[in-house]
Amino acid sequence: MENPDSPIVFLAREGYFLKEIYEELTENQLIDNQESVYLLASRTFLFRICIADPFSWEYSCKHKFDGTIDALMSARFGFPHAVTKTIFSNDVLNKTISLPDDYAHLTTIFYKHLDVLNSAVATSRGNYRDYIGSLNVLSGGAPIFVDVGYSGTIQKLLTRLIGKNTLGLYFITTKQGEYSIGKSKATMTPVFKNDVQMGDGYPMLDRSLFLESLLTSPDGQFLDIHKLCNPLLKNEAFKPVYGRVSYAQANSEELSAVFGGVKAAVSHYFRTGVRFSRTDIETLYETFTSSPHMIPCAMRPLFDVDDAISGNKNVNPLQLFGI
Repeated sequence: MENPDSPIVFLAREGYFLKEIYEELTENQLIDNQESVYLLASRTFLFRICIADPFSWEYSCKHKFDGTIDALMSARFGFPHAVTKTIFSNDVLNKTISLPDDYAHLTTIFYKHLDVLNSAVATSRGNYRDYIGSLNVLSGGAPIFVDVGYSGTIQKLLTRLIGKNTLGLYFITTKQGEYSIGKSKATMTPVFKNDVQMGDGYPMLDRSLFLESLLTSPDGQFLDIHKLCNPLLKNEAFKPVYGRVSYAQANSEELSAVFGGVKAAVSHYFRTGVRFSRTDIETLYETFTSSPHMIPCAMRPLFDVDDAISGNKNVNPLQLFGI
C-alpha cells in the first residue's frame, strides 16, 4: 500500500464486514498485512459529543428534519429526554423547526447554551478520545478510514476530534479531495465514483440502502461509550451502548451465513486470479438491485435499514424500490 505506516481504520458499522474480508485475505497471505482496527463510530454519537463545537453544526444541523427541537435532540443527536430537559426550557424543546431552513435559528439557540451543552457531553467525549487512543489509531501515519461513503462526515468529525491528518477510502464520494479541518486535513478518495449525488441515476448510490442493509455489524447503532473502572484490568476497558437493531442485526446468524459465503468467494477469486472491473461490479449491482428475481426469498428479510438520523423508523429498500 502507498501508506504502510498508516493504520487502516474500518468504520462501524459498514466496516465490520469489510474488516472480516481484509482479515480473511491477510491471514491466507493473499494480500499484504497492515495494522488495522475496527472503530466504533456513528454520526449520531459524533454529532452529540461535538455539539458544543460550532464547527460540527455544518454537518449535524443541515440534514432535512421537520419536528420539535426535543425530537431533533433525540433522533439526530441521541440525547435522552431526561438530559435535554436539563439543557433547554420547555418552550425551546417544544419549538417546531424545519431544517435546513431554520439552521440559523437553531444554531443561535445552541450558541446560547454552549456551556451546558459542553458539560452534558464532556464525559462521553473524554471516554471516546480515550477509546480511540487505546486502539493506537493515533500512532504511525495518517489513519486510513474505510467506509462506503459518501460525504465523509464521520471522517471529518473524527479529524476534528483527534487533531490529526486523515485519509478516507470510500466506495463513492460526493466530492473527493482534501478538506481543511482546523489545523488538520481530511483527504477523501473514491474507488468507484466521485462527484455524484443521490438521484443522479447512479445505482450504487441511488440504491445504496441495499448495500447498507448487509454491510452492518451484529450491533445496533452506536450511541455512547462508558469507561470501566476495574483495578484488576491492566488496560482500560470500554463498554459501548447501542440503540435499536434492524432485522439483520437481531438475526446476525443469518447475516453470518451470507458473510461466510462471500468471504469464501473472495478468497477463491484472489487465489485463482479472477478480477472484476469497476464496470463489472456496477453492472452486477444494478442487476441485483433492480430485479425481484435476483434476491433469494430467504435473504429478503435482511434488507432493513435504520434511518434514525432523519427521525424515521427502519426503511426497507425492497419496499422502497418496489422489488
